[in-house]
Amino acid sequence: NDMIVYKDELYVCGLIYESEGNPGDGILKYDGNEWSDVGGSFNSGALVHDLLVYENELYAFGLFSSVGNNFPTNNIAKWNGERWCTFDNNINNKIRKAEIYNSKIIIGGDFTIIDGDSISSLAIATNEFIPNFCDSSVNTENVLDDYLLKFLITPNPTRDILNITLEN
Repeated sequence: NDMIVYKDELYVCGLIYESEGNPGDGILKYDGNEWSDVGGSFNSGALVHDLLVYENELYAFGLFSSVGNNFPTNNIAKWNGERWCTFDNNINNKIRKAEIYNSKIIIGGDFTIIDGDSISSLAIATNEFIPNFCDSSVNTENVLDDYLLKFLITPNPTRDILNITLEN
């Protein structure tokens, strides 16, 4: 549905499914050599309609319920190049398009209710988008080997007292 260059990589979104052999769901990025998943992507079956760079962060809009490592969100998510942030806005249907006008994000779509208010098809963000949650997990792939700790737990089994000794 959309593509955009963000931090020197090409991001594409739309009907992209891991079950069809793609590295992720809803969104992929291309570094010039290969396609890869974007921080855990979106829930299976997600439809990401639009991508927008706003204040040096990549926003994704569409019809989805989770992003990253299954963090709940409601049709809006933000990627800073390393982690996803989610929002707790209650938007009852898909967002098809987003644009920036006068430094504000304007969204359009099939929604009729946002946060309990009747707002049909078009909305302007009157405040800054403040994420509800940002993924704080760290990618430890290929890193743990350098930091493996050996330890001894005694006695085993134990009842009341447990001793842990680190070994070099």
